[in-house]
This record gives sequence, C-alpha cells and structure tokens, in this order.
Amino acid sequence: MSFDLRRPPEISELLTMLSPQASRSPLFLVSLVSHDAHDKAGTPRAMPAAAACVAPIAEAANQLGTNVTLAPRLGTWLEHPQDAVRLAMRVNKRHVGVALDCNAWQQTDGRDEGLPDVLRLVLPKLNAMTLSPHGDLASWRDDETYKRIAPRLAAQGWRGPVVLRPTGA
Repeated sequence: MSFDLRRPPEISELLTMLSPQASRSPLFLVSLVSHDAHDKAGTPRAMPAAAACVAPIAEAANQLGTNVTLAPRLGTWLEHPQDAVRLAMRVNKRHVGVALDCNAWQQTDGRDEGLPDVLRLVLPKLNAMTLSPHGDLASWRDDETYKRIAPRLAAQGWRGPVVLRPTGA
C-alpha cells in the first residue's frame, strides 16, 4: 500500500482497510510517496512527516497483530533501503521493519561492493525481500539480482519471506 507522507491516515480508516488483509498476511508492505516538490527520495527534511505518517499505520498493524514492512520502491520518497531503515529506527516500534527490494536496490545502487554494507544495515530490521520479476512470475528464482542477494542473506541466517510484486505494483 502506498501512502502520502504529508497526509497521515486515521487509525479507524486503517483498521477498516487492513483488517481483511491481516488474516491473510503477517505483514503489510508500505511505500511512501510525496507530492511536495521538495521531498525528493529520502530527503531528511521529510523524515518527521514520514514518521508521523507511519505511526498510525504501525498502531493499526499492532492492533491487528501484524507487522509493518517499509518497502522501498523506485520513484517514491522511500526509494532506498537505507531510508527505510532510518525511518523504521525513528518510528522505533518492534513490529515495524523493512523490505529489501531487489529491483529498487539494483537500479539505485546495484554495486556488488556496496551490497555487504546494505545487508549489514537492513538485516536487523529485515521483514521481507521483495522482487518484481519481469515476465513470468513463476521464473522469479531466475532473477539475476535475486541470485546475487539471496545467498548472501542466507549466509547471514535470514530465511525469508520473498514477496513477489508485479512490475509497477
């Protein structure tokens, strides 16, 4: 789900919206967008607004017994895994974690030499790895970026889940 970081949702709205999903999924993937021209991807000046937006989402998820997973997506304020970790740490709730989006990481950084630092940063808060396979969803294990990241996470003891997101979702 995508939320405008400058318009925090109401808890009552969230409970209505998220209740059906809570019975099917242990986590809610959350992306943050901004229509403010000054809120470029990850800009620190928007961090207080982003935390204020995530706080009611976290409260609703807690009431429903599930987790919030801050999911970086290209073209959004929450574009980099580092931004997701900073936001999760600022919100400071046990049930708020991050996703490592393989495709977003590949397109915003993608350097193998930088991957160990990214993994070290996200691993303590990592709820899921997300992947937007191109073409047939059944071929997700053949994704080159997934094949670069998954073994390194497994070597650190991380066991999943991998969430498939259709391209553009």
